[in-house]
Amino acid sequence: MNYVMRDPKCFSSESFSAAARTLASTISEHLDEAISLDDASDSPADVSSREALIRAMRRYFAEYSALTGEDLLASIEEADAGEPEGLDSGGGGTVSILSRIDYHIEDFGQLIEEGRRSYRQIEPDASLEQVNDAVPDLSSAIYEIMHVNGDRIPFPFPSGMPIAGITWFLEVDEAMGKDAERWPDEPFEIACNIEGGELIYRHRDIYHLTAEALKSTGEHDLHLGE
Repeated sequence: MNYVMRDPKCFSSESFSAAARTLASTISEHLDEAISLDDASDSPADVSSREALIRAMRRYFAEYSALTGEDLLASIEEADAGEPEGLDSGGGGTVSILSRIDYHIEDFGQLIEEGRRSYRQIEPDASLEQVNDAVPDLSSAIYEIMHVNGDRIPFPFPSGMPIAGITWFLEVDEAMGKDAERWPDEPFEIACNIEGGELIYRHRDIYHLTAEALKSTGEHDLHLGE
């Protein structure tokens, strides 16, 4: 939409108001005509309406720029370029990755024993009594298993046979932060309140394993991902 700049003395707030009223009226007439069309074909009236709309917009932009000294069209284009919407437009944000893997545990006692073996790797000189005292239950066993694996969850998890898993990537408004005392009481509640556009990606796994294969190779077979 190119327009010819004239001497600012030829413009006034009155001429600007007139241009604004003309543009508003022309937009209204154009929309009424567009809504009444049965299809997307260009009727002579429709073409005429568009041309009138373009003329009115050019006049409005010219009056505005002469009155204020601002190139309104350039300002609009700059604003559009500088306001990214969402992750796809190049802006930043916070992404939460929520994962769930369900396991079948044949014997919880075996899992406790795995925890005790993990503890022995860290404390090889500990006596049997010390080991049993340090790892008396499932919670302490899981802690020791993760501890010996660099505080990471090993896959497959000892004494467990994975059944299925899912991972969600969510765009969230606020990160948990580095002060654990201020974390929400229900950190996974965000997965229960998903609104349109917050779920970025979902990946699903279904594992087909036999207990014997798990013991002998520790490998998993990924059959489904989306």
